[in-house]
Amino acid sequence: MSHSSLRYQGNVFLVLIFTVGIFILLVKLGLWQLHKGYDKQAWQQQQDIKHSREPLNWDELALSAAELHGHQAQLTTADSKAPLIVLDNQILQGQVGYRIFQVQQQPQLTHAILIELGFVAASPDRNHIPPLTRINSAPALVGRLYYKQANRLSQALAPEALLDSHNNKVIRIQNLNLAALAQYLSLPLLPVVLLPTELSQPQWPRVWQSPPMSVAKHFGYALQWFSMALVFAGLVLALSFKHLKQHKDEA
Repeated sequence: MSHSSLRYQGNVFLVLIFTVGIFILLVKLGLWQLHKGYDKQAWQQQQDIKHSREPLNWDELALSAAELHGHQAQLTTADSKAPLIVLDNQILQGQVGYRIFQVQQQPQLTHAILIELGFVAASPDRNHIPPLTRINSAPALVGRLYYKQANRLSQALAPEALLDSHNNKVIRIQNLNLAALAQYLSLPLLPVVLLPTELSQPQWPRVWQSPPMSVAKHFGYALQWFSMALVFAGLVLALSFKHLKQHKDEA
């Protein structure tokens, strides 16, 4: 066998490995998006079931954060007198600011829960906290329970005791770490936050958390990856057939 023939076979082998690798990668990306779509679909079905149930009360909140997430709740609360909690580095519609929380307690003071009041734009001066408003009465709050998954890069609470423009005490935090916050405040905080569906005051915009990508988009991306894999395979086969025909004619 000549040297040119060996080199030709070696090149064909390398091209084959590269082609199969690209094809497998495209198929795996399609399967990944397909599985993400099925997982999101199951998650949405679970949320729909939770939304259809009666709102939970204080006695029904003795569950894990994952089990409580997505449930509706109706809670009669009392002000804990703890400072407002200001979550730093939040973005709403392209504007940088804070998400404001207030600690409310069960009337018997056995449990406490964080209530999200809404979003407030930040001042360019980090030492200046905008004037904030808290719930002064003991309302019956209705809303959705949620918990924020731990940030793998940073879970530090990093609390800072500050004053807003009205000299009210606030605590600015960098991560919504409820366990660390409960320890810092020495309060029996539940592992979830209540996002009220309506507040008469303060009327700040609230950040409704939603899945970052819909089920339809996941399935659509899966179809795109599978289509690319088929087109790539067809193109490679066509080029290979043409090349083999030319090589056979030259021989």
